[in-house]
Amino acid sequence: MNFLITLILLLPHPGAAAETCASLSEKAEKASAAGSSVTEPVAKAAIEACLREHVKTARPYMVLAVLANRAQRYTDVIKWSEKGLQQEPGLALAYMNICSAQSQMKQYDAAVATCKKGLAKKSEWSAILNSNIGLALFQKAVDQSKFSETLAAEPYFKESKRLDATIAQNDFYLGSIEENVKMNAKAALPLYDNACKLGSNPACDAIPRATKAAGAPETTQPRQVRAATQGAAAPASLEEEKLWGVLVDSYVKRGLSADAAKKNVDAMRRGMQQLSSEQRVNALKTMTKQMQ
Repeated sequence: MNFLITLILLLPHPGAAAETCASLSEKAEKASAAGSSVTEPVAKAAIEACLREHVKTARPYMVLAVLANRAQRYTDVIKWSEKGLQQEPGLALAYMNICSAQSQMKQYDAAVATCKKGLAKKSEWSAILNSNIGLALFQKAVDQSKFSETLAAEPYFKESKRLDATIAQNDFYLGSIEENVKMNAKAALPLYDNACKLGSNPACDAIPRATKAAGAPETTQPRQVRAATQGAAAPASLEEEKLWGVLVDSYVKRGLSADAAKKNVDAMRRGMQQLSSEQRVNALKTMTKQMQ
């Protein structure tokens, strides 16, 4: 009974005001962050409300793309992201979703082209888009056993790292190129070490091998200690804490009481615990921007 009541409360009311599109989109995003089973029907209800009110927004489509990605339904990721682009042409987040799905489906050339479309305008997703281009080029070369061609990925990983130094896969793949293509294990070591500290298990595993190849002493944190800390949620940065506060204020401005706003945001925070700090920051930047 409680589940049914909750579902009914989240669905649009026949007499809802013009804010129905916005409020349902917010509910879908919160439900998605919390891993709620009502996320899909709420997102679809939001789409219907937005169409009815002639509101151009990609928000509910992006929620459905996230759900599809979690279920590894990559064609659906592309479908919902493309529908989002019809509402908001040029949306970098939608291009990033499509690019990632295409890479998962081994459509590497298409993934590179899609990510480059997302880079047409600078956005908070530019670092991840560059990293995804690097990953597509790297994986394509490896799948074709053309290992020297992984060098094509290097500038994209470097540009992504310049934009956001917290993305672990950049240092891991740059280290792999140094070790396996340039045959410079010594240069690979600091890259692996940094990626390991950022939470990359493959980088942690690569350190002993690269250390031995470089003839360097083992100076990094022991593997078993790193593994023991990986299950905990990444601590929040000062930037993240500030964004959580901005989100609370945004809900208050939209009519929620301070207590209700804080409870909503706390629920979202619990639902995002297992994301990395940089993933949480990126998600919060998008949410706060959309609520302005």
